[in-house]
Amino acid sequence: MLGRAGISFRKIFNYFIVLLYCLYIFDIYNLYTMGKTKKLIELDDKTIAILEDQAKMNKRSLKNFIEWSLEETALRLAEPSEEYKAMIDVLKKRDAEGKLKWYSSEEIKKNYGR
Repeated sequence: MLGRAGISFRKIFNYFIVLLYCLYIFDIYNLYTMGKTKKLIELDDKTIAILEDQAKMNKRSLKNFIEWSLEETALRLAEPSEEYKAMIDVLKKRDAEGKLKWYSSEEIKKNYGR
């Protein structure tokens, strides 16, 4: 049976199935390769203005600058810096050697009046 434009229902149905399959594959591709999640955030106008200025200075769009800034911050928060790790190692060594003196909160309050 032909439709108005001379295309059969079967052909339209096949195109529709191919389109759905492509959308499905694209969605799976995004799910496994891009690994991104969309979130709606609300920022005040002053914050947006500051971020827009920073984005222009970095030759980025506002959206790209916000995404980049958050990703950089998340990476810094994900693992302590090498300096922090070195400081903790020194403190652990001093504690193991008995050279580290610990004070209780009561002692600190007594000495400093808080």
